[in-house]
Amino acid sequence: LEATFPKEFTFLFSHASAALSSHFLDEAKPHAEAAFKYGYGDNRLRATALLAKILIADGKKESAKTLLQSTITETVLPKDPFVRTHRYVKALNELLSTVLQ
Repeated sequence: LEATFPKEFTFLFSHASAALSSHFLDEAKPHAEAAFKYGYGDNRLRATALLAKILIADGKKESAKTLLQSTITETVLPKDPFVRTHRYVKALNELLSTVLQ
């Protein structure tokens, strides 16, 4: 399906996630980068977290930090605190705090 739909977030994100869980970082990274590129809204936030985890696992904490900070900064939170965007941004902030330690 990735070959048929090369810009589809769902397939890219799932592939990257599965590759990360199998510790195939070289396979996971390009798919996570593509999911980040083609994702928008909450999916982009999810892709940010996944890509940051891949970067951290690959020893690239500075790149993960930069990615997390820029995504958090550019995200406009909805006024309603029950919209899941708040939960995703909170997860990004928690991931960032682990990188900063």
